[in-house]
Amino acid sequence: MLTTLAAAVLLVVVAGPAGAQSEQAAPDPAGPLGAFELVEIDAVVEHIPTDEEGDSQEEPAPQPIALGLQVDTGPVARSDLRVVTSVYTSTPDVESLRAAVAGELPTLFSSTSSELPDLAAGTSRVVRLDLNPEELALRGEDRTGVYPLQVQLFSGAELLGTQTTSVIVLPERQARPLPTTLLLDVVAPTAPLLGDQPDAGFAELLRPTGAVQSTSTALEDLVARGTAAGLTLAADGRTLEELSGLADGWVTADDAVVDAASRPARRADRAMDVLAALARRSDTEVVAYPYGPADLVALVRGGLASEARAAVADASATVSDLLDQPVNGQIVVPPAGLDAATLAVVGQTDPSAVVLRERAVTFAASQTLEPLRRLRTADGGEVRVLVPDAGLSDGLRNDPSTAGLQSFLAETALAWLSAGEAQASAGVLLDIDALSLGADDGRPALDLTAVHDAILAAPWLRPVSLSTMTEELQPSARLARLAYGPDAVAAELPPEYIAAYGRARDALDPLASMLPADDRSPFGFAQLLEPMPSTRYRLPSRQTAGLLRGNQVITRLDALTRAVEILPSASITLTATTGEVPVTVANTSDVTLRVRVALDSRRFEFDEGSSQDITITPGASQRLSFAARSRNPGGFAPISVALTDPAGTLTLATTQLSVRSTAIPVVGLVATIGSALFLTAWSVRRLRRRTIGTSAAPDTRQESAA
Repeated sequence: MLTTLAAAVLLVVVAGPAGAQSEQAAPDPAGPLGAFELVEIDAVVEHIPTDEEGDSQEEPAPQPIALGLQVDTGPVARSDLRVVTSVYTSTPDVESLRAAVAGELPTLFSSTSSELPDLAAGTSRVVRLDLNPEELALRGEDRTGVYPLQVQLFSGAELLGTQTTSVIVLPERQARPLPTTLLLDVVAPTAPLLGDQPDAGFAELLRPTGAVQSTSTALEDLVARGTAAGLTLAADGRTLEELSGLADGWVTADDAVVDAASRPARRADRAMDVLAALARRSDTEVVAYPYGPADLVALVRGGLASEARAAVADASATVSDLLDQPVNGQIVVPPAGLDAATLAVVGQTDPSAVVLRERAVTFAASQTLEPLRRLRTADGGEVRVLVPDAGLSDGLRNDPSTAGLQSFLAETALAWLSAGEAQASAGVLLDIDALSLGADDGRPALDLTAVHDAILAAPWLRPVSLSTMTEELQPSARLARLAYGPDAVAAELPPEYIAAYGRARDALDPLASMLPADDRSPFGFAQLLEPMPSTRYRLPSRQTAGLLRGNQVITRLDALTRAVEILPSASITLTATTGEVPVTVANTSDVTLRVRVALDSRRFEFDEGSSQDITITPGASQRLSFAARSRNPGGFAPISVALTDPAGTLTLATTQLSVRSTAIPVVGLVATIGSALFLTAWSVRRLRRRTIGTSAAPDTRQESAA
């Protein structure tokens, strides 16, 4: 046992909400209490310091443990009231602590009793108690630990209610506080809006009691307090775009105008203002989800790895523009986990860390909270991953009461006290969905300010940004592995949906190249397609709306493709080895189009080029002329004509021209003249031989007669 020890005690409530005592309390003949709940806690206890010789030093009286108990007597007056507070032996781990709170209490350590004044019927009052830590035997040597503490309310001998809490005793020589980050996700749970008006889901968020209003209020409190240390916003560009657009008002489906002065529009505007104000703080960091947020794994599996890589690389741009603040693009936040192939693609963007939820990775269990892990990639490299603690995060969201918050504090303190050799890798990473803070699901709204204040006040927690956590912590010695199983695959956007998105994306380039440079519709189509691979379209009921985005692009390109054509031409005759080949192109659309006409033939060369880029006004036709040279004049030869977009990636129309050349080929002419000369020479020589033969015949006969 240490001879010198100083400690602080913080009372931590880990019990359920009011009414939970009915499961623990004996029946009350006078009727049950309306409420018995621990609602206020303010306690710090110091051990008696000792000098180097082990003698106790004089010190002021210890600060008491202050409890605020909400007591509602119900319809019956209550008298002879007393509160019995009992401390039980310290718990070695979180599981033991949770078991104690659930009723499996360890050995009794100490107990004290406090009397309360009588309460009249129908009274609801917060009764405050100041408990002396010495009376609970929590001062002295070797008291460091987390102790279950039970508070019971009696009326005479009758038990009226019970609450169970924990007391945390801090050591004199304290280890490094745990770096703690609150990752606040700003991602709308709704499908991306198709048009300029909110659907039913987004309208729900904009209600007076909706999540947008609750989030704005919570964040305004943080901004007003002057510190937001430890807070990192993880924002989706699509969500911010929709909030920003709705802040300007909209037109409903029945053509009613909702202007910017309307309450729903003002709520959207307020949310954007608060988010921007928070992002401007020097103690706040901003990271970005891939726009949508994009289903990265489905994109890679569908052969669109370049799209997945671009979604990661470009994630920061939209968020930065809308919040008018820099975004840390080195931290990647995939919305739905990663498989090995997608991890390799994400790794190509050279991130400092990737945020993955617990369900997306597996690693050995540990009492130490170690948010920074290492993942091996297929090529033998490593990627650092940040894993928020699901138990702590879900605990706060599912029980946002004082009890839930104090449960969080107790468990983090226990992890801190037991970190040991893993202290350098110990930290706390929380992940809170901002747009569910005030969700209308029967749960109380999470008081984000209370959570942040508790982190600031806890001696064992030190608020830091997400990037600071990545830099300061050592990765856990235990390697993590990806956990992307069949259920995760089944939840992805289906292959046929991704294929439709790919076709629509492929249509954007030819569409943009065909329209004039000042035509903004290709930009609008690109914006229309951007949220199409969002994970919010994973629900089959939403996929029709997502496919509609791609269909609009394809339909527009098909209409332009059908509107431009090569007009038929009669047979063309060239009377020389060179000549002009005419081609006429018509545009029947209502917009100016840019196209390329390209010719190809084995029998002809095109001295001035085989293609021409032209611009055709709506409803007009244009005649082109190509200078052609016949390689082998004479006869008929086809020339292929292709009409494409200016980049040559999309063929709009094709035809063949029949070209006749009446010119005599040079080679044939030379051969003909040569043949004629040869025949002439041969004929002359033969004639001469006949002439010589005729004149010599009489002499021969005369010689024979002689």
